[in-house]
Amino acid sequence: MTAPSAFDAKTRRLLTLLAVIFVSSLTLAGLLWADEGDGSDDEHAASTVSSAAAEAPATSAAEVPTTSAPAVRRAQQNLRTPTAEKPLRLWVGGDSLAAGPSWAVFEAARDTGVIQPLAEYQVGTGLVRSEYWDWHRHMDAVVRARDPQVVVFMVGANDNQSLAVGDTSYRPPAPEWVDEYRRRVGAFMDLLAGDDRLVVWIGMPPMRTASYSESMGLVDEVFKSEAEKRPAVSYIDTWMLFSAPGAPGQYAHAFPDETGAVND
Repeated sequence: MTAPSAFDAKTRRLLTLLAVIFVSSLTLAGLLWADEGDGSDDEHAASTVSSAAAEAPATSAAEVPTTSAPAVRRAQQNLRTPTAEKPLRLWVGGDSLAAGPSWAVFEAARDTGVIQPLAEYQVGTGLVRSEYWDWHRHMDAVVRARDPQVVVFMVGANDNQSLAVGDTSYRPPAPEWVDEYRRRVGAFMDLLAGDDRLVVWIGMPPMRTASYSESMGLVDEVFKSEAEKRPAVSYIDTWMLFSAPGAPGQYAHAFPDETGAVND
């Protein structure tokens, strides 16, 4: 993955937010899961996992157990401070909106010397069009091959489209669409949070087009409610953070940079 050459103020704000939230919360807490492996060199992939992982049989949503509070407590009992010899294994990525943030988090995590990051993003993907890119199958392979201890995931920008339920296609905000999308999100969160894994799920910000923004608000509602059911999943709300000042849910083209100036 190549780092973007320049960022506007809004992008920088997102990169800084995610890097600070995810990396600082992991390292400053000093309490992370025990690493039973030897660790390896940092990896920064823009697309796929190893061929062995890709060939592994995928776990269906029905086979994935729901993460429970006892699972979180078991993980907490094995907490430790990560070291260079036994770094924390972190995976971060998602759709194209996650491209910049995943790069920023990767760079910040690698610089700590105690986090072994793997970052990737897939353009035009989501949880609706699994025939184009199946995140459930892909991440099943990732967790089998890489065994990350923490997963940071951001997706949803491409999910404002029709979703087939049986022989009928529905568009958001139809109740049938919401129910099926909720099922997919819940099953995917369970997959990511399996094996006592910590998941950080990033919501969508407001969008310029009103109808598009409304759809993003809908998927955020699903993300938040499903995350609340799962103690191992933390939901990060970017809706208010990226709303225009004093106007919740209203798209903002630009934000002040570190000097207070607003550059379009």
